[in-house]
Amino acid sequence: MVTVDGQDIHFGFQPGCGPLPLPLVLTHGWPGSFLEFETLIPLLTDPAAHGGAPEDAFDVVVPSLPGYGFSPAPARLGVSSREIAKLWRGLMGQLGYSRFGAQGGDIGAGVSVWLARLFPRFLSVGGGLDGSGSGTNR
Repeated sequence: MVTVDGQDIHFGFQPGCGPLPLPLVLTHGWPGSFLEFETLIPLLTDPAAHGGAPEDAFDVVVPSLPGYGFSPAPARLGVSSREIAKLWRGLMGQLGYSRFGAQGGDIGAGVSVWLARLFPRFLSVGGGLDGSGSGTNR
């Protein structure tokens, strides 16, 4: 659990098993929880164990939306997908990530779009974190 802008956020974290895992925040939808990604996480964090290449590994961060799972209800009114995107940027910063990927479905899709809209410099969109295929993730 971390606190970002006065909001407590529960999250799961699984580091990747590769030479330079790409940080990735996964956001669940409604009604849902971080458990939606339980079977996906091992495939993303350890692709070599599932027939993939270790270079394709991700550091996976799966926060619970405010008011869902183990995250308490929003600390203030007006917490929309846009506001949650700001919280996720703060979460990823607290974890030491300056660049990361984002994915989500339902409400999570809106959060991911707002992350890209509000923080384009922080989002990795493929080809490596610096665009060359050989960037760093922190």
